[in-house]
Amino acid sequence: MDVKLFEDKEKKVIREDLFTEIAENLVKSFREEKTDNGFKKKKGKGTTRSQLRKFYNHVLSIKKRIDYKMDSDPEVFKKELPYIKMLKARVEYAYRKRDAKVNENFFNFINTYVDVIKDYRDFEVFCYLFEAIVAYSQKYLRN
Repeated sequence: MDVKLFEDKEKKVIREDLFTEIAENLVKSFREEKTDNGFKKKKGKGTTRSQLRKFYNHVLSIKKRIDYKMDSDPEVFKKELPYIKMLKARVEYAYRKRDAKVNENFFNFINTYVDVIKDYRDFEVFCYLFEAIVAYSQKYLRN
């Protein structure tokens, strides 16, 4: 999975195709049936828009907490980073449930992109990418 968020090392130029082709292709992959590397085979349901929104809303709540405290606490991102990383545990749980409503591709998306987040700029771009994914989900995912 290509996880390059920026064109430059200084993180000033976001990839031109990040919020378009990449976001759309990710959403398309969320609807596909996949096996999960030796665990139970999912019954072809793919990721639902409801589950996608649930994760997106959680990400937005973290972003709001950071943005609210940013001026008064310059260390707020460091303090919130463990909660961002906890998305990996949340997606693990959602993926391993018997009636899972997320597929392997969504599971991989969360795990891979959360690992890329090292600072607030990474997180901010991740939030915009997730917003684009939610927008494309209307076209490609079921409720």
